[in-house]
Amino acid sequence: ELGKQITCLINRDFFNAVDTIGIASPMIVAASWTGADRREMVLDFDTNDSLVISPDVQMHGTVQTLAQSAFLLDGNQVSALSVRVAHKRVYVAFAKSMTAKTISYIPEKFYTTAPDDVYSGPWLMTRRGIGALTFHNIPIQGTR
Repeated sequence: ELGKQITCLINRDFFNAVDTIGIASPMIVAASWTGADRREMVLDFDTNDSLVISPDVQMHGTVQTLAQSAFLLDGNQVSALSVRVAHKRVYVAFAKSMTAKTISYIPEKFYTTAPDDVYSGPWLMTRRGIGALTFHNIPIQGTR
């Protein structure tokens, strides 16, 4: 699978391939709150494709969702109420107002809710299945 993914990038970069939609990892470009109540943030990604969320993962009878497992605020895991995608934007909603100054995507190694299980998804990705790059301590800008 990795060979197929790299082949698409090589074909784009060296052979002027025209099949380039969703072949590169989406990268975060900004994070900001959507309102003064700081209960929802929007993450903007640089990609030429729409983002999707991979299916939830079951680990030892426990379902791990993107909302509960993938995001850390100021280095601490916090469960979000929901995560939704709108083209190149990801909206993360929280149950209460947050004071965080940074956001990270994907814990260092293990699920924060299951510290013995290596993180295995869910993921943010392109429609072709190319995962978004992880990020660490991205500053959260003020309200848009």
